[in-house]
Amino acid sequence: DLVQKSSDADRVSNAVNWKEECPIPTDEDFNQESLSSKINRNGDSTIGQQLSGIGIDLERIDGKRGRRIQRKVLTEREQKELGRLEAVGISKGEEVMLRFSLKESVYKAMHPILCEYVGFQEAEITPLPNGTAYVVLNLVSQSHIRPGIVVRTASWRQINGFFLTSSSVGLLGSD
Repeated sequence: DLVQKSSDADRVSNAVNWKEECPIPTDEDFNQESLSSKINRNGDSTIGQQLSGIGIDLERIDGKRGRRIQRKVLTEREQKELGRLEAVGISKGEEVMLRFSLKESVYKAMHPILCEYVGFQEAEITPLPNGTAYVVLNLVSQSHIRPGIVVRTASWRQINGFFLTSSSVGLLGSD
C-alpha cells in the first residue's frame, strides 16, 4: 500500500513541470543576511514576498463525506482527537472536513515556497473552538526545515454551510 501511494505521488509530481512553475530556491535565497541586504539594496520587499504564502480553501460542511475520507486525510493522532469541537456544534464527520480544508489552505500557502507534493499525513491540524488552528508540519522530505518554513496563521469560519479556511506561512525569523 505504501509503495502504491509513493508511485501515485511520483505520477503527480512527474505530471507537473515543477522547475518551470516553481523556481527551486537555492541556499543563498534562504540566507537571512543575504535576504535582508537584497531587500534593502533593492529598496523593495519583492524577494521577501516570494518567500511567503497565503492559502484559502472552501469546503462544503458534509459529515457523511468526512467519515468516508477520514482515514485518507487524517493522521492516527488526528483521528483520535476527533470530537473536540462537538461542544460548538461540529460533528466528528464535519470536523474531518474542517481539518481537510485547513490542510488544503496550508498546502496552498506553502506551495510558492516549497513547490513539492505534500501528502495528507505530512501535516497535523488541531482546529480550536475560537476559529484558529494549531499546525505541525512533518514533511517526509524535511524540506521545510532548511529554510525554516513556519505556519504563521491558520483560521476557520463556518459560512452558509461551508468551512472557509485560510493560512499564512513564511520563514522563521522574518516579519
